[in-house]
Amino acid sequence: MPIFRRRPTVQPLASINLTSLLDVTFVLLLAFMIVAPTLKTGLSIDLPKVEESKPLTPRKSVTVSLRKIDEAENPFWIYLENRRVSFAELRSELEKLYGLHAPNLDILIEADRLVPCEALLKVFAIVKDVGIESVGILTEPEKK
Repeated sequence: MPIFRRRPTVQPLASINLTSLLDVTFVLLLAFMIVAPTLKTGLSIDLPKVEESKPLTPRKSVTVSLRKIDEAENPFWIYLENRRVSFAELRSELEKLYGLHAPNLDILIEADRLVPCEALLKVFAIVKDVGIESVGILTEPEKK
């Protein structure tokens, strides 16, 4: 006659230990919180290098970027706050912004050093025609 042993029945655990999962999640969250502000997103622009100058202290600033591309018919693109626009769209958008923030609006122009001077002057003309008086050009300090 065979001998049968009784084994205890296996019961599923009703609770899950989340401590290790939460620890990993908080470490990742902390790492992203530290690293994220240091990342610069947006356009890759090779700014001109100049001697150090007095920094502009913007109030409400809007960035207009001119980015060099390798096309014969249009050698550059215009971006208003990382959104590609044409000269006509730039004018209308700046007029809207000027209407909202009239006395406290600063325009920061971020032009690639290989963009033709004509394009930079057209942007300046549009900004002045809209009526914005506070304009700055972003540059990088020259390494000595």
